[in-house]
Amino acid sequence: MFIPIKTDVRITKPPLMNYFLIAVCIAVFLATYSPVEVKYGYKTFVEPLKPWADTFVLHSDQPKVWQFITYAFLHSNIVHIAGNMFFLFLFGNKINDRLGHIGYLCFFISGAIFAALGYSYLHETAMLGASGAVAAVTGAYLILYPRSNITLMGWLVFFYTFPIPAFWFIIVKMVLIDNVIPANYVNSKVAYDAHLSGYAFGVVITGLMLITRLLKSEGIDFHYMIKRWKRGRALKNSVQYQMQASKGMPAAEQVSGNTAGDKSGLNEKEQQICKLVAVGKIKDAADQYVSLMNRENTVLPEREQLDIANNLMGRGKAEQAEKAYKIFKANYPSYEYIEHIELMLGLLYSRYLNEPENAAKQLEKAYKKLTEPEQKKMCGNELKKIKKKL
Repeated sequence: MFIPIKTDVRITKPPLMNYFLIAVCIAVFLATYSPVEVKYGYKTFVEPLKPWADTFVLHSDQPKVWQFITYAFLHSNIVHIAGNMFFLFLFGNKINDRLGHIGYLCFFISGAIFAALGYSYLHETAMLGASGAVAAVTGAYLILYPRSNITLMGWLVFFYTFPIPAFWFIIVKMVLIDNVIPANYVNSKVAYDAHLSGYAFGVVITGLMLITRLLKSEGIDFHYMIKRWKRGRALKNSVQYQMQASKGMPAAEQVSGNTAGDKSGLNEKEQQICKLVAVGKIKDAADQYVSLMNRENTVLPEREQLDIANNLMGRGKAEQAEKAYKIFKANYPSYEYIEHIELMLGLLYSRYLNEPENAAKQLEKAYKKLTEPEQKKMCGNELKKIKKKL
């Protein structure tokens, strides 16, 4: 058995609203919990709450308006409240920090209401507990911190800990194993559908807040990851397009200055890099070129210089790619597709190196020369974004 004990997400201010919600749940539990055995025919059941508290439980067959909120602060036993408060503390502190106190309170209550609606739509039995609201908070954590790690503690002769990506722990363990599978194959009184409704609310609402910019992205959330993936795909397509354009040029137009055929002016290391490119080992060639470039501005023949710059760009090595493209542009200004080099530099400055002024200069030059519609559109859109920052 593994127990999550902490995350690696740091908070910037005390999550006072989360502490308050936990305190309220505990106080309500202490005020309402009074288990009594009750016989119905030949069966004995345990009624966990004092009789007056039953009006605050959600009765799905005939619900009262207030019950869609009050049920979330009631719990059936110590294990029930301990589990919910533990996960609320584990994930809620971070969400409180991101949403602020009032925003977090509204999110918690809304999550509880949505979970209750989801459960009531499918069931007619009574329900209580903060599980649905906690699931909503966990869903928000999944969207805001998908690349964070959760530290798990296990026991095998002795206690040990190890980190696991939060994304996989929440999706596989908390959603699939703990809820989806049991909901379909286990006969239990656990409100699995309320949990799943809560997760759905947390994921969708948090995602919408990021998309509509009601919640500012910090560059580590799921929405940002998707944007980065799309940008990377666009950059990859752009690099591939440029490489195809380069390969499609006549041999006489591919070379200028330090030509692909004339390597007599290269030193031994530079010649070795060119040989690697010639046999298709461009990644190895690029790595060697970076080592050489760190010591001096090494200029390779046009074709080799371009292949290496494209390789560095495609691998996401922004700083090295920028330097390789700059060297290429400075030494081969008459390159027929120089607008693609300017586009690459503009995208690097804009999206990765945070140099909006340099980005604008390169993109403006590229935009005037580009003829391929998709490339021109991408360049124009990026230029508009950059000009807003200037």
